[in-house]
Amino acid sequence: MRVLGRKVVIQPDPLEFQGVSERVKKALDQGKLVLPESYEGEVKKLSPKGTVLGVGLDCKYGLKVGDRVFYGAFSFEKLSSEIDSPRIVLEEDIHCVVDD
Repeated sequence: MRVLGRKVVIQPDPLEFQGVSERVKKALDQGKLVLPESYEGEVKKLSPKGTVLGVGLDCKYGLKVGDRVFYGAFSFEKLSSEIDSPRIVLEEDIHCVVDD
């Protein structure tokens, strides 16, 4: 894959669930809609954090493959319909590089 322009491909961290039944977790993992009345717990964290898999040639922030970053929670496109599929994010929608 060649990343074009000022885009970055990020592998998101897994979702962390707390108090969610296995049935609901399976539905969420499959990308299905779960109505609030139907789940027995809450989502602890929807992580806008991930690992850079690719960087476009026109990027100016010095990002590199393997960097851990925080990015906008709603500012990405998924590469497939899987819930944990890599995301394409514009460089300016990455908030910071995280030093773990």
